[in-house]
Amino acid sequence: MNTALRPMSTGEVLDRTFNLYRNHFLLFSGIAISEVVCVLVGILLLIPMGAVLPLSMLNSLDPIVVMETFGVYSMVIFIFSMVGYALALGATIFAVSKVHLGQPATIRDSFRELRPVGLRVVRILMSVTLRCVLAGVLTYVLVVALVGLVVRSIEIPPMLVRWMLAIFFLSLFVAGMVWVARIFCRYSLAVPACLLERLPARQAMKRSKWLTKSALGRIFLVFLLMSILGLGLSYVFQIPVFFLPLRDTSVILITCQLTGMFMALILAAPIGTISVCLLYYDLRVRKEAFDLQLMMEAVSRAPEATATVAPTA
Repeated sequence: MNTALRPMSTGEVLDRTFNLYRNHFLLFSGIAISEVVCVLVGILLLIPMGAVLPLSMLNSLDPIVVMETFGVYSMVIFIFSMVGYALALGATIFAVSKVHLGQPATIRDSFRELRPVGLRVVRILMSVTLRCVLAGVLTYVLVVALVGLVVRSIEIPPMLVRWMLAIFFLSLFVAGMVWVARIFCRYSLAVPACLLERLPARQAMKRSKWLTKSALGRIFLVFLLMSILGLGLSYVFQIPVFFLPLRDTSVILITCQLTGMFMALILAAPIGTISVCLLYYDLRVRKEAFDLQLMMEAVSRAPEATATVAPTA
């Protein structure tokens, strides 16, 4: 039985994550390049449209022109980022699954296994993103509506009332963000369930809800630490760019910023995916005794192999 398939604490999951990432750095960073390539293709398509280089349309005095340009820019970048993220996420999950179970893994084989189920990954990511965005928008609309209602009803409230209202609205906003984080954590294991169990998108999301039940705190903590790490790497690569004596619209400045962002993405993105895949295996071991299932399958295959070899001998 594979000794890696055992219940792990949050610290052990993180330790195993960095261990796999360090020992197979070229494998995971090579897979992460696919997301960078997709984002770069989207940016190159926007350059002839004037949305990136130069920034003349975004500096226009007409708000409609600015909104249209920003909308096109955001939509194109979002589509290419989503496709690239789906490719990198799916291939990394297959690679982590192989390496974690003690099997050989390559970049080519990881993308080859992703090919039949790639659209399912995109569908899951779009569904989770839409749910999170809707929850955030509803929270924002509710807070703004309540603020407008209070301002209309109370013209000049006392200082104590102002503080109470500020605390109330801040608490409401924080509750909305907790709602968004809860949705994200509940469906965080949908992609591993879809790829490793060959489930449809809808069943994979239901599967994720069941696996993450009573484990949302651990998942949120892991994602929080991975986000802090990724943000730190992003600042490490991009902060030196701001000290360059270049104009804000300089091609060299924008190129340096994008290079720093891509380097941070290549280095930080695989770490979060590895931790998600390990959490998936950990929760399956805890709730379904997945390690015992693999051991029983190995034991049942052994007599079949012996029976196949016996007549030849």
